[in-house]
Amino acid sequence: MSLDINVAHIAVSKHVYMPGLCWNKAKEEHFAAYKSALRGQLTRIDVPCEAIICKDFHCCNYAHIDALKSYISLIAEACLDAAAEALPASKQKGTRGCIPGWKEQIAPPP
Repeated sequence: MSLDINVAHIAVSKHVYMPGLCWNKAKEEHFAAYKSALRGQLTRIDVPCEAIICKDFHCCNYAHIDALKSYISLIAEACLDAAAEALPASKQKGTRGCIPGWKEQIAPPP
Protein backbone atom coordinates (compact mmCIF):
# COMPACT_ATOMS: atom_id res chain seq x y z
CA MET A 1 0.00 0.00 0.00
CA SER A 2 1.36 3.42 -0.87
CA LEU A 3 0.23 7.00 -0.84
CA ASP A 4 1.64 9.39 -3.40
CA ILE A 5 0.79 13.00 -2.58
CA ASN A 6 2.46 15.98 -4.17
CA VAL A 7 2.15 18.97 -1.86
CA ALA A 8 3.66 22.14 -3.24
CA HIS A 9 2.15 24.63 -0.81
CA ILE A 10 0.39 24.50 2.51
CA ALA A 11 -1.55 27.61 3.41
CA VAL A 12 -1.30 28.66 7.03
CA SER A 13 -3.77 31.13 8.37
CA LYS A 14 -3.44 33.22 11.49
CA HIS A 15 -5.41 31.98 14.49
CA VAL A 16 -8.62 33.94 14.89
CA TYR A 17 -9.78 34.36 18.47
CA MET A 18 -13.41 33.39 19.03
CA PRO A 19 -14.69 34.38 22.47
CA GLY A 20 -16.65 31.74 24.35
CA LEU A 21 -19.56 32.26 26.70
CA CYS A 22 -18.82 32.09 30.42
CA TRP A 23 -21.99 30.61 31.87
CA ASN A 24 -20.12 30.01 35.14
CA LYS A 25 -19.42 33.76 35.50
CA ALA A 26 -22.99 34.82 34.73
CA LYS A 27 -24.93 36.49 37.50
CA GLU A 28 -28.67 36.73 38.03
CA GLU A 29 -28.91 39.93 35.95
CA HIS A 30 -27.17 38.18 33.03
CA PHE A 31 -29.73 35.37 33.14
CA ALA A 32 -32.58 37.88 33.28
CA ALA A 33 -31.15 39.70 30.26
CA TYR A 34 -30.71 36.37 28.43
CA LYS A 35 -34.28 35.37 29.19
CA SER A 36 -35.58 38.72 27.95
CA ALA A 37 -33.45 38.69 24.79
CA LEU A 38 -34.42 35.10 24.02
CA ARG A 39 -38.11 35.79 24.54
CA GLY A 40 -37.89 38.72 22.12
CA GLN A 41 -36.13 36.66 19.48
CA LEU A 42 -38.43 33.66 19.81
CA THR A 43 -41.54 35.81 19.31
CA ARG A 44 -40.20 36.74 15.85
CA ILE A 45 -40.04 33.09 14.72
CA ASP A 46 -43.03 31.79 12.79
CA VAL A 47 -44.24 28.44 14.11
CA PRO A 48 -44.81 25.87 11.32
CA CYS A 49 -48.23 24.86 12.67
CA GLU A 50 -49.14 22.52 9.81
CA ALA A 51 -45.95 20.50 10.28
CA ILE A 52 -46.28 20.43 14.07
CA ILE A 53 -49.91 19.25 14.12
CA CYS A 54 -49.29 16.58 11.46
CA LYS A 55 -50.54 13.28 12.93
CA ASP A 56 -48.59 11.02 10.54
CA PHE A 57 -45.83 9.44 12.62
CA HIS A 58 -43.99 8.42 9.44
CA CYS A 59 -44.60 11.71 7.64
CA CYS A 60 -42.50 12.07 4.49
CA ASN A 61 -43.90 15.42 3.39
CA TYR A 62 -40.78 17.36 2.41
CA ALA A 63 -42.50 20.67 3.16
CA HIS A 64 -43.08 19.51 6.75
CA ILE A 65 -39.52 18.19 7.11
CA ASP A 66 -37.99 21.41 5.73
CA ALA A 67 -40.26 23.57 7.89
CA LEU A 68 -39.29 21.68 11.04
CA LYS A 69 -35.57 21.75 10.22
CA SER A 70 -35.77 25.49 9.61
CA TYR A 71 -37.74 25.99 12.83
CA ILE A 72 -35.15 24.07 14.86
CA SER A 73 -32.31 26.07 13.28
CA LEU A 74 -34.02 29.37 14.01
CA ILE A 75 -34.58 28.40 17.66
CA ALA A 76 -30.94 27.35 18.08
CA GLU A 77 -29.76 30.57 16.42
CA ALA A 78 -32.01 32.62 18.71
CA CYS A 79 -30.56 30.88 21.78
CA LEU A 80 -26.97 31.54 20.65
CA ASP A 81 -27.66 35.16 19.68
CA ALA A 82 -29.41 35.91 22.98
CA ALA A 83 -26.55 34.32 24.92
CA ALA A 84 -23.93 36.31 23.00
CA GLU A 85 -25.91 39.48 23.69
CA ALA A 86 -26.54 38.94 27.40
CA LEU A 87 -23.89 36.67 28.93
CA PRO A 88 -20.28 37.44 29.79
CA ALA A 89 -17.69 36.19 27.31
CA SER A 90 -14.15 34.96 27.70
CA LYS A 91 -11.32 37.34 26.95
CA GLN A 92 -8.29 36.64 24.81
CA LYS A 93 -5.24 35.85 26.87
CA GLY A 94 -1.88 37.21 25.93
CA THR A 95 -0.07 35.09 23.39
CA ARG A 96 3.62 34.43 23.69
CA GLY A 97 3.96 32.93 20.24
CA CYS A 98 5.01 29.59 21.69
CA ILE A 99 3.28 26.54 20.27
CA PRO A 100 4.20 23.34 22.10
CA GLY A 101 5.78 20.77 19.79
CA TRP A 102 6.26 23.19 16.87
CA LYS A 103 10.01 22.78 16.55
CA GLU A 104 9.92 19.00 17.01
CA GLN A 105 6.90 18.17 14.87
CA ILE A 106 6.17 20.92 12.34
CA ALA A 107 8.93 23.48 11.77
CA PRO A 108 11.08 22.87 8.67
CA PRO A 109 14.67 21.90 9.36
CA PRO A 110 17.10 24.82 9.53
